[in-house]
Amino acid sequence: MVSKKKSRGKARRAAKVAKAAADEEVQQSDEPEHESPPQLQLKTEEEEDEEEDHYEDHDEDNDHDEEVDHDDSLQIRKITPTVTIDEATGGTCLSFCLAIVNGRLTPIRKKSEQRLTVEEQRTLTHEKREDLAVKCEHGCHLPGDGESICQEFLKTFEAACVASHDAGETEWKGCFDAGVHATSANYDEVWMDVKRMEWVTSFYFRRGARHILEERNGSIHPYASFAFFFQQHVATHLLKTQAEIHWPTLRNLLSCDDLAIIRFFKDRIPCSCLNEKYEEAKSSLVEFGEEEEEEEEDGEEET
Repeated sequence: MVSKKKSRGKARRAAKVAKAAADEEVQQSDEPEHESPPQLQLKTEEEEDEEEDHYEDHDEDNDHDEEVDHDDSLQIRKITPTVTIDEATGGTCLSFCLAIVNGRLTPIRKKSEQRLTVEEQRTLTHEKREDLAVKCEHGCHLPGDGESICQEFLKTFEAACVASHDAGETEWKGCFDAGVHATSANYDEVWMDVKRMEWVTSFYFRRGARHILEERNGSIHPYASFAFFFQQHVATHLLKTQAEIHWPTLRNLLSCDDLAIIRFFKDRIPCSCLNEKYEEAKSSLVEFGEEEEEEEEDGEEET
């Protein structure tokens, strides 16, 4: 009798152990498997291009830009920005994000970022350079309280020079004398102020530089002559560093070639905005000289 009770107790205990083991297996099967985090590896340029095309196709098919944040069916636990290095400029740009979506590391491409080719980046840099050159003041700065009187002075001076030329004056010295006569009485505070005269000179440097950048070289020779004349006035009348104005140089400025006139402005502005234009003019002059030499050689061979 006792042995039967003991055997029944053992059977019940064995059944409980088996049931507990079965429950544990069911519980383990219901729990999601923990995957090891994926390993990020460096890719070749070809693989990156293929991956980029894949993301672009995926964006076109689904037509949503990072809308994964608003999708309730996806569980995003973390977003990690991925940064790529621009080989052309050495800078960095955000190309896509790595988001842990439903337990998986998933790249989400940003549509707003686009990769530029080396040539496109060079063009963009050149456009920015030109934009900065157009906005640059090329050294012409003056406080607001003195700018208006200097501008009035310039308008009066230029108008007198033009009127003298239209009246039949053939020498630029006579035209400048007319400008001096028209402004000497009312603008003595400009004529005798070194700072204001320096601004007047820089005003013409800025105007000439902008015309060169806009490829309007035909109209810059008078600006060079005006700037040079006022520089000479400062040297002869205010600073007393020379005895008289050098008129031959002023006349040459009215008829010199593009290379000389660009060099005149380039050497007198504090920025480097005209460096590229100067190199272009210099190279074109060299090519023109080589063409002339070839024509002369061809002519000699024919004779």
